Amino acid sequence: MSASITLPDEIALPENVESLAVAVVEKVGVADVIAQMADQIFAKIEACEAFSSGSQNADAFFFATSLPVANAVIHRTTPDRLTRALRWSSERWPAEDDPAVPLATWTLIYIISEGWKRYSKIAEKKVLWDRILAHVAALAEEPSPATAAQHVVTAPAPPR
Repeated sequence: MSASITLPDEIALPENVESLAVAVVEKVGVADVIAQMADQIFAKIEACEAFSSGSQNADAFFFATSLPVANAVIHRTTPDRLTRALRWSSERWPAEDDPAVPLATWTLIYIISEGWKRYSKIAEKKVLWDRILAHVAALAEEPSPATAAQHVVTAPAPPR
């Protein structure tokens, strides 16, 4: 069962969103990790989309399953860089209870943007990656991690 999603011809993240995602990934220091493990990471993101597609709450399911992927990526940095990035995150998003949430959220946005850039020109992958990008494009303005977390909180338990 697949959800019918109508996507615009061109999907893109606003420049300010992409810029902040890049800044977070640079602050955490995982751009090289993402580049080196791109095939595995993108495959996991595709699996998250497959799990969530067809659901009435596809965005919520997608975030619930893909944020742990991004969280695993941010924890591949050095302890010192992660400590500095968490401190920076606390200063940048003081309303967040857990400074790791913004780091994971923005890292996920970066990962999806990079995956979309890689696959949007490949016919067999374009529709899939357009759907994946659409999950975060819905957060068109600077999404707060709380916005993404809200999607996760409202997600019902997956069927057994």
